[in-house]
Amino acid sequence: MWAPGRPSFWLLLLAFVSVVTVLIQLEQRRHLFLITLTLLFPAFLIHESPSWHRDLKIIFLSVGQGDCTIIELPFRKKIYVIDTGGVLRFDQEAWKESRKPYEVGRGIVVPYLKGSGIRAVDTLILTHADADHAEGAEEVMEEIRVKEIHVSPNSWQKSVMKDVVDFAQKERISIHEQMAGRSWVQGDTTLIYLSPNDLIYEGNDDSLVLLLQHSSFQALFTGDLEQSGEMALIDNYSDSITDMDILKVGHHGSKTSSTEPFLKLVQPRLSIISSGLNNRYGHPNKDVVARFEEMKLPTLNTAEVGTIEVTVTKNGFIVFKTIDLHKQKKTLSN
Repeated sequence: MWAPGRPSFWLLLLAFVSVVTVLIQLEQRRHLFLITLTLLFPAFLIHESPSWHRDLKIIFLSVGQGDCTIIELPFRKKIYVIDTGGVLRFDQEAWKESRKPYEVGRGIVVPYLKGSGIRAVDTLILTHADADHAEGAEEVMEEIRVKEIHVSPNSWQKSVMKDVVDFAQKERISIHEQMAGRSWVQGDTTLIYLSPNDLIYEGNDDSLVLLLQHSSFQALFTGDLEQSGEMALIDNYSDSITDMDILKVGHHGSKTSSTEPFLKLVQPRLSIISSGLNNRYGHPNKDVVARFEEMKLPTLNTAEVGTIEVTVTKNGFIVFKTIDLHKQKKTLSN
């Protein structure tokens, strides 16, 4: 299926004009080559237009109580997806269970990717083995071509990852365990894993933590990292994680994360909380929210403003937030 993304008004107008022109050419019995060219030229522009942007884009997708972040490098040289959201399912009586359970990956992540014209994901990063981060991965892989998967060491052995691993093996998608110190460079963008530090998977504090550096811009993605994991970052990477532009707040703003020493060091210009509206866990914790306010660190919560798009430019970064389906823009300059 052709998934060119959502074309602009002018490209749609061009496509409409080309169709009308083709009908006229057919009536006039013009040469087949000219007719084909008239029809295919706007189709080519629509197909390629999503990759024309020269800026780095980071999208914090609103997936309810879960995480999903999409990173688009300039000109879409690479697409990275960090976590895929998912539904935390609890045992309940048979009559309460839906015949077709809701799937975040198929219902939110895939439509967003296809609507943006993203036809392949270069690296799918599953920070840790929790359903609200990894359950949607299989659904995404069924609809979108994924070239490789990064996971925290031995997290793939957990039951929540079984369907993901089985599908990846079936489709011959390589799975790579990643640890602190692993890095790669793509153009002006450097990506570095800062956690975990060992091969023993024990849960949230073994989340893959990713540092993104693009020219003078820096962003830190912390998965569900908690207090001890934050202290390890302070001990091992204090020089690397200071003065962040963007912080993806750990564990949805839980009281076990976003400690004061960590925030004092990181000093993010904008912190993104990914949580579900009126979720059962009370995320983000009111004390954590108060801590950000007391330290005068601005935050945005996907539960309140919807999907958040950050566009990194030469002069800083621009934040788009979706409220009641209307985009509002806030510019932050260096």
